[in-house]
Amino acid sequence: MNSVPFALSKMSVLICTLAIVLTCGVSCRPAPDPLLDMLDTQLANYKIDNLSRSMDLVASPTRFQMAEFEEKLAASLNRWAKVESELMDSGDWQLDPLAQEMVQEFADLQPVEKIEDLDFLNTDSYQLQQQFWLRKLGQRLIANQDLGPFELYRMAAGELESADDEQTEPLARILNELHDGLSAGDAEQLAIALKLFDWVIRNIQLLPENDLVGDSDIKTWKLNDKDDLAAAGVPGLGYTRFPWQSMLFSRGDYVDRAKVFMTMIDQFGIDSVMLAPEFPTESGGTERRPWAVGVQVGQRLYLFDTKMGLPIPGARAGSIATLSEARSNPEILNSLDLSVNESLKSQTKYWVSPEQLNNLYGLILATPESLSRRFRELENSLTGETALKLASAPSELVKKMPQKDGLEYRIWDVGFRTHQFRRALRDAIAE
Repeated sequence: MNSVPFALSKMSVLICTLAIVLTCGVSCRPAPDPLLDMLDTQLANYKIDNLSRSMDLVASPTRFQMAEFEEKLAASLNRWAKVESELMDSGDWQLDPLAQEMVQEFADLQPVEKIEDLDFLNTDSYQLQQQFWLRKLGQRLIANQDLGPFELYRMAAGELESADDEQTEPLARILNELHDGLSAGDAEQLAIALKLFDWVIRNIQLLPENDLVGDSDIKTWKLNDKDDLAAAGVPGLGYTRFPWQSMLFSRGDYVDRAKVFMTMIDQFGIDSVMLAPEFPTESGGTERRPWAVGVQVGQRLYLFDTKMGLPIPGARAGSIATLSEARSNPEILNSLDLSVNESLKSQTKYWVSPEQLNNLYGLILATPESLSRRFRELENSLTGETALKLASAPSELVKKMPQKDGLEYRIWDVGFRTHQFRRALRDAIAE
């Protein structure tokens, strides 16, 4: 008679034992190893300290010799990268598909050879410092609410009602008034672009294109026997200087100005492309040349001409023309022609005709550094006050561009050619 209770008792013990085993299998963990935890903490602190020291070097007011600066900063970044590489999955990064052809074309450049590596080069120091300069300068310019440089825009907008919100950006309110269908957020972005453009035009002295080397003098200027002019060390449009050099020496051609402007607005999340029409050549053919920066605000590309030194005026007084507006209204560009009373030059027509707008490339400004794995990882690791825009994603930018404009997009080679030109100079000096 006691056999049934006994059997039930055994069954209960088995069930309890199984429950304990399953519970431990799910929730029990080995006791933490304090030494491993301490090591993880030390590694994290070591990585942060190295990155912090690197950014301190970038922001330091101390004047270094160029060689000393680049060596110190590259060494500090590589100490950080060594620890970082041990904690990341190398499969997380891949080269942007739109950059494949450009990388193959310039494969012999050291920054391109290292595009998949985490090792920082000495020349990366200047690229990082450049982005820091542009970020800090832009923040100061954006915070300034002085309307002095933009008085004509204020006059065109007329009397505005006082804003209920004292934090409203005055220039944004003016631009909102001058442009139909512009939201408050879009007006703020356009105001940022206009402020930064104004600084570039006022502070980067425009070098005339006739200062460039003519066809008859190319042989005299060549530093080696390479056919490509940039690789041969012959100065040319847009590739002679890095943006940081244009800032440091306060001069550059209109493409240099455009590079500084585009790189600066990129720090604040504003996308842009260089619009490139076809121009006739002396041989009877055509070639693509940069024209105006198309700044994306909303689903419009606003036109900024760094050669003329002004945003291209729209049909409404005080407004900035968009690409769509300039295409639909030929008078937008025709109105920029000069009369014989306004210029002593024989050529008084604006340098781009309305017909040339029907066939445009959208050139995406990217550099070997901005496309590299090391700069992507570095950008992802910088936060707070040290945050910088360092990497570019051309394929993602194309997706965000206004589809109605029907542009053909490609990577702009100017950043790669600057490296070619500078390498030719270094090699010639070393000889």
